[in-house]
Amino acid sequence: RSYAIECLKPLRDDELALYVLQLVQVLKYEVLHDSQLACFLLVRAIRCPNLVGHIFFWHLKAEMHIPEISERYGMLIELYLELAPAHRKDLHTQNVVQELLITAARSIKDKAVKKKDRLSKLRSVLAATEFPEEFGVPLNPEWVCTGLRVEKCRFMDSKKLPLWLCFTTAPTVADPEGKNLLVMFKDGDDLRQDLLTLQVSHGSKAMAMHHHWPN
Repeated sequence: RSYAIECLKPLRDDELALYVLQLVQVLKYEVLHDSQLACFLLVRAIRCPNLVGHIFFWHLKAEMHIPEISERYGMLIELYLELAPAHRKDLHTQNVVQELLITAARSIKDKAVKKKDRLSKLRSVLAATEFPEEFGVPLNPEWVCTGLRVEKCRFMDSKKLPLWLCFTTAPTVADPEGKNLLVMFKDGDDLRQDLLTLQVSHGSKAMAMHHHWPN
């Protein structure tokens, strides 16, 4: 374990961010809460809160419902929020937005809502929801949203009824007008396999590009 941590230390923040999902899973199998891996992840998360810390927090929080690991993950979340106070407000805002979206997602799962009325129900709930003026989303710490294009939001007709949300984004130097950001939002589904699939897919594309366009 010590050797593995030493091998991870030279990674740049953007490189380490690719493996936070797997490393958070490994934390489950450490003997002690205060493991070398936990300390390493905390240090790197605090050093780079807007990338490593962001991903670290949300991967921990995503599994807080599991009793066997909730104490360990809860302790790490508490430590991170205490040691990275500047990031705490942003994460709180993101969490508030997530809870609002969970409420909206569950509103159309109510058996009292007929299938033909689901879309109008969803849009009415979203239209009545008061979002913060600006907020980030857990998917990417670089995205800053300002609200929803409710008329473009819908749901997908699969078992979990995931939402297809259209966010408006804040203007940036690269994009002065801002643009719409399309996000699929699932409530009550385990997305770890989805994340792993995306990682493998992106990694394969990067390898293919490197092979085709060598330095």
